[in-house]
Amino acid sequence: MKSRVGRALQVLAVIALLAATVWWWDLTGPAPMAQALYLVVPAAALAVAGLAALLRARRAVLIALIALLVSAVAMVPVLRPAPQRPADGPELTVLALNVQYGMADVASIATIVAQRRIDVLVLTEADQRFVARLSGRTGIRAELPYDSGRSLPESAGTAVLSRLPMTVLQRDDHADHEDDPTKPQQPIVRLDVAGHPVTLRGVHPRSPTSEAKLPAWRSDLAALARWRQETTGPLIVAGDFNSGWPHPAFRELAAGMDDALRVTGQAWTPTWPSSRRLPAFTQIDHVLSSGFQVVDAGTVAVPRTDHLGVWARLRLR
Repeated sequence: MKSRVGRALQVLAVIALLAATVWWWDLTGPAPMAQALYLVVPAAALAVAGLAALLRARRAVLIALIALLVSAVAMVPVLRPAPQRPADGPELTVLALNVQYGMADVASIATIVAQRRIDVLVLTEADQRFVARLSGRTGIRAELPYDSGRSLPESAGTAVLSRLPMTVLQRDDHADHEDDPTKPQQPIVRLDVAGHPVTLRGVHPRSPTSEAKLPAWRSDLAALARWRQETTGPLIVAGDFNSGWPHPAFRELAAGMDDALRVTGQAWTPTWPSSRRLPAFTQIDHVLSSGFQVVDAGTVAVPRTDHLGVWARLRLR
């Protein structure tokens, strides 16, 4: 019996070791779905190592510890707060929130905007009816009078609301999606931050929740990475990225930018799925910036959405 348990633990340790290597995988198969669970890998490897040690299954202990080491090599550089150059320019505070098909509680959003003095609100999965309900019931338009224009229906809609003067560079509606009408909306705006122009994009690439959806997910992230590389000046990219640091495609997009949660020491704060039945296990909501110092950042919970919102206070360099 003991030998059978030892062999079973050895198999689990090998699985943990294989899972620890998915950080570097960039295959066309379902690897991104496994990468989203990466935070579970070191915990599982540690549990297997501990149980194997109790049963003196030495080979299983060794393999599990190697898995723990491999995952640490991947995660520790991301875990460490990234150094930042100080800045003395004007500040703005951004909040990115997926409102889950327009079901999020609008009163809670308005309260957070007021309490945290949010300057720019990026709402994904926000159709025009949700924006109208948010505006009509809460009076939030008195706080955030500028907007990115009409948002697309259902989960494709993304809206940017701003306290600061704002010019819409690309609404990214159906007219911009003639090649692929299934693309979510990702508007681009120019903010006037105390006389300084800042480009902001609300993002929501398609999700990698099935193998059939993976090509679109990869295409969306690659297009965002190319756009980011071609964009000059201070830049903010915020929203539901449907990806995080375990995904090579996200790391390419985020290269050279500051992830607000990461640089403030919160790189492994899960943001989805946030619900009572299932604890959040992956961080896919982000505020990325370049040309700023991240002064502070955090997450907020809003009833009736399965995402945590991510806010960041940014100081312009």
